[in-house]
Formats: sequence, structure tokens, C-alpha cells
Amino acid sequence: GRLVLVHRPQAPQSVLAMIRPVAAGDETVRTVRDTLSTLFGGTFTSRLMQNIREKHGYSYGARSGIADDGNELLTARSSVQTAVTGAALAEFKKEFDALASGNVTPEELGKAVRTVRFEAENLGATTASLASALAELAAAGQPLDLPRRQLAVLPTLTLEKVNAEARSGLYDWGSLLVVVVGDKEAALGQLAAAGFPKPEIVDAEGRPLAP
Repeated sequence: GRLVLVHRPQAPQSVLAMIRPVAAGDETVRTVRDTLSTLFGGTFTSRLMQNIREKHGYSYGARSGIADDGNELLTARSSVQTAVTGAALAEFKKEFDALASGNVTPEELGKAVRTVRFEAENLGATTASLASALAELAAAGQPLDLPRRQLAVLPTLTLEKVNAEARSGLYDWGSLLVVVVGDKEAALGQLAAAGFPKPEIVDAEGRPLAP
């Protein structure tokens, strides 16, 4: 894990991005992860959106997901007001830590399963959407019947299985590359006050800058 601050002088907002590679999995693992990803940051009612936007008003939106396009990456992101850079990142960490403890509720699981099922069932709603979905699967080296396989897995998901995956280290904050893009003069003090270690400071091209 690393914390990197990309200095953009007088930036009116801060962009927060978290990313880490994850090991590839079969259709069962992917379905469990899709379910977790949905309840964590994949919909308007997800944990991140309800916290960062609805509860605190730090941003218009906060999202997360796990890319399965051949590069297995877990990502989370938001653009927040400069004045709440540290506070917003602390809320992200709180949400990551909570999910990593395996605290998914039955209600969350039920809603996420319904969402994942709806999306899988509607991949072929139109000829264009079906062609796009199949092209993405082919480009990622995935079997073309992966959605059908995932639909078969969904009824077998249990709270224990989903929370076990959440506790597996998938959402371990210490394994993330955390990038903050914003004005360093505004962000450094906030990050320290929020309990974060001193970040690596770079310019927009990734060249190291003095603190």
C-alpha cells in the first residue's frame, strides 16, 4: 500500500482514487465479488454513495468496482471539496475497514443479489447490448457464457460465503494504492489531522516534489 499526493496548485477540488490488483477467480468468485462490489459502491444506495454523498455531502458521488476486463483491479473513487479532503478519505477508509471485517447484512445481500441478477439478465436486452457484452467478454479472455454461469451461482450465495470473501483481504486498506490529486498546501494538513501517514508528493507527471 502507498499514499501518493499529486500536487495540482490551487485545485478547486480533490480527486480521491484507490486501486489494487486482485487475483482472478472463477464464476463463483466473480459472482461473490460482483455482489460485494454492488453493495459497497456500485449503486446509488451503496455504502460509499450513502456515506460520502448522502450523509456528509462531500461529493456528488462515490463509486467502486472490480474490473474484469483482463486486468483484475479493485477501484474506488470520488471528487470532493478541497476543504474536506482528509475527512472524506477517512470516511473511505472507515468503509473499507468495515467491509473488510465481514459485516454484510442479510438486507444488503438480498438487494445486491437482485441488482446483479437484473444486470446479468438484461445484458442481451438488445442486439447492440448483447454484442457489446460478448465483445467485452472475448477481449478479457472470459467464456462467453459467463453471465449464464453467474446467474446459476447467485441462488447459492449465502451470507457466510459473501462475508468470508469480504474478510479475505480483498478490501484491506493497507494493500491499496491511494492517490489524492489536489493542492498540497490544502491537503497535507488535513491528511495528517485525519491520521494518515505523510504521503509521497509528486507532480502531474509523477516526478517527486519536496514536501
